[in-house]
Amino acid sequence: MTRHASPPGRSPTSRVARIALLVGAGLAALQAQAPPGGAQDRQAPAVTFRVDINFVEIPAVVVDRQGRFVEGLRQEDFEIFEDRKPQAIAAFSVVEKGTDRAGARLFLKQAAEPDVQTNAVPFDGRLYVLLMDDLHVEASNSARTRQFARTFVESQIGEGDLAAVVSTSGRPDVSQDLTSNRGLLLAAIDRFMGRALQSATLTRIDDFNRPLRTGRATSSRGGGPPKDTAADERAYNARLTLGTIRRLSESLAAIRGRRKAVVMFSEGMDAAIGNVTAGATQTDGAIFNASNLLPGAAGETQRDARDAISAAIRANVSIYGISPRGLDLEGGRADVAVPVGADPDLKMDVSSMELDRTRLSDSLFRLSSETGGFAAINTNDFSLAFDRIREDNSRYYLLGYYPADNARDGKFHTLDVRVRRPDVSVRARVGYLALKKGAAPAVTTAGTKNIPPSLQEVLSSPLPVPGLRLTASAAAFSGTAPNALVTVVLQADGRDLQFKQTAGRYEGGLSISVIATDAGGRVRNSLTRKLTMPLRPESYEQVKTSGIRAVESLELPPGRYRLRIAAEDVNSLRVGSVHYDLEVPDFGSLPLSMSGLLLTSSLAGVVPTAPGGQLEKLRAFLPGPPSVARVFRTGEVLGLTAEICDRQSAAHTVDISTTVRSLDGREVYRAEEQRSSAEFASNTGVFRYSGLVPLKGLAPGLYALTVEARSRLDREVSARRDAPFEIVR
Repeated sequence: MTRHASPPGRSPTSRVARIALLVGAGLAALQAQAPPGGAQDRQAPAVTFRVDINFVEIPAVVVDRQGRFVEGLRQEDFEIFEDRKPQAIAAFSVVEKGTDRAGARLFLKQAAEPDVQTNAVPFDGRLYVLLMDDLHVEASNSARTRQFARTFVESQIGEGDLAAVVSTSGRPDVSQDLTSNRGLLLAAIDRFMGRALQSATLTRIDDFNRPLRTGRATSSRGGGPPKDTAADERAYNARLTLGTIRRLSESLAAIRGRRKAVVMFSEGMDAAIGNVTAGATQTDGAIFNASNLLPGAAGETQRDARDAISAAIRANVSIYGISPRGLDLEGGRADVAVPVGADPDLKMDVSSMELDRTRLSDSLFRLSSETGGFAAINTNDFSLAFDRIREDNSRYYLLGYYPADNARDGKFHTLDVRVRRPDVSVRARVGYLALKKGAAPAVTTAGTKNIPPSLQEVLSSPLPVPGLRLTASAAAFSGTAPNALVTVVLQADGRDLQFKQTAGRYEGGLSISVIATDAGGRVRNSLTRKLTMPLRPESYEQVKTSGIRAVESLELPPGRYRLRIAAEDVNSLRVGSVHYDLEVPDFGSLPLSMSGLLLTSSLAGVVPTAPGGQLEKLRAFLPGPPSVARVFRTGEVLGLTAEICDRQSAAHTVDISTTVRSLDGREVYRAEEQRSSAEFASNTGVFRYSGLVPLKGLAPGLYALTVEARSRLDREVSARRDAPFEIVR
């Protein structure tokens, strides 16, 4: 629950429209990395929301001496100082999202995730990004890191929360855009593999010992000290990680009115990033002056660190560093021994190793503390840290003000939030870096065609946009190789549509756009369609009551995609969007695979469906139009259709089952069918499966529909699809 009080005379909508937001094409786009300082690295994100940077928003956590959240504070209890000058608080709200842990799912051993998505209920949960810093996790700690990240997802992400996974090396398979689907998050985490370089001390020892193994002289045998031969790569990796944090923060800046937590699984960077905010003043912004930077590559890393932290605190992003190294203080390779009697000045002793570990921990601590988070280091039990992260992002006060100086000077401005109460402490952002005038020019979404500008902006939002209420489902079917044909079913709420009455008819329309981005954030296909709706009075009443449905299609090759689906009512100009995660199977190479499920019901015809698209082709397989409804009445009958693709060469039989299970896992309905490979006379290897499921007699409650195909050639070869639904009276 969120309670808001807006600035006097200013609506929340207009306030949001005045804040500078830089939004990329999605968090997955962060995977398309460029070398630090390169041309691509300096490009602006794909979309700019035009707003005024001068409104400053501050989430503040207030706790007592026992660390408990202090409730009941009011606006007059707070004071805000910018550069030691008091500011007038213009907005105040209390955010209370509950501290519930991850809720129960259908069938705990194998969760049935929703196969439809909607923006009808605006997002009001917690928002996490799991930043998997594979560049700074040793390979030997990969399994630990995966387990810690899985524990966070399974124990801390509640039903109303959203989370994403991003890797610092740019691996698209270790990425997942914002979703509530824990299965997708866990799948991305399971592909994580650390690739950190060994420490600088161990690299110098390697350089010192190399002649003993190879017989070749090195710097240490040629008159010079042993070298850290990986120093350049070490600096490059640190800058890649910092650049990821900066771009991630810039993308999350589009999400206002809440804290955003980046849970960073990393052992830390072997780089001296310094204290970004210490000593900063309004008059000279000294901490950002080039004169404060170290020379050479170290200075460039410091500059990147300051850019990353500045972007994070400007976007209200808090970083929580989680070091998977744990209590292991040895680290590094066990097969490398410190040279006995080596000159301490060569930095090859135990104290040098300890200094390396200290630098790693310090960088993680700096990133966390400077952005309002904290770092959990030197522990094997992160349960308390994970609980505290959830608490920090569950209950807090949200303050906002317009700076008295109204400056857009590009300098750092310190913040100090105080509470007029004894024995309490405040955790809040410590400052922000103001944008300069003329920053953030407007650009358009790349890779799309014929999409109206109003929908381009909505499609680029990192979160679904409420307004025009939409519900969508998508299913991939076999198509013209190598592509699949994706069917998208979209329903707009009729209460949000506006019509103009002309000569006894009602005139209206809907502009629909869909873009599909791959795991690297690239747009792979898009479609735009305008539905015109000249309605008779009886049809108008039906649309206003039940909404309108559209069935569209686009081709995509195998892979993971984020479908961004948006629509605009042509009369009211009301817009909305919904996001859908879709896995397109490789129908041509898997031994046995299944398309997505399309469902209908005996009452699906109540919702008018726009002609065209895939509707006519589906009539041969479904008794009614495909529906996005997942709430049914006890007397209804469900219809379903799917494709089963079988590429096994030997003659065999495929067993197909349709089951319905209740929330406790009991099977309440089952239908079985056998199909022979002899049916594939054309050698296409594809056949349609359709069925009817009566709901009569089932008690109200939650259920999951499962369609599974299994080959008798190899019982381990199978494919299945699940669709959770609810029955009401």
